[in-house]
Amino acid sequence: MSLTVLVAALIATTVAVFGMWIDTYGSAESRCDDSANPARTISVDSSVDSAYATAFPAGRFCLWKEWDGGAIAIEQTGWVPTWIAVGFLVLAVVAFFALIGTEWLIPGALLLVLILGGWVTIWFMSDTFLSPVFWPELPPSQLLPVGG
Repeated sequence: MSLTVLVAALIATTVAVFGMWIDTYGSAESRCDDSANPARTISVDSSVDSAYATAFPAGRFCLWKEWDGGAIAIEQTGWVPTWIAVGFLVLAVVAFFALIGTEWLIPGALLLVLILGGWVTIWFMSDTFLSPVFWPELPPSQLLPVGG
């Protein structure tokens, strides 16, 4: 049962890594432009102001604003796979401790190393650890510039 949880955690982490890669390959700015962005609901005179990869959630942050500096729109991808992967990560750590003293300890440890490696990969793929969605008090002028 514990190995099953570890395998599920590895799959969830892989999905989060792959989702982040899909969201940001090429450049976060180009992926924002290619997405069905919420800026189209602002006006056709809007542009990507900030775009970069975020580790939490594992995805892409896009901020559009009108040319005149008026309305803004924000898109943050990766919430669902990140929360699922975090949940499985917690279960994986518990499952690993349940394997201590059994013959499945070494395979469990290898799976846990792969899972943690996925999180390290997410960290290194990102331009910032926390999404600016967590910092609503920051005006767009204080966000990272396009291209990170």
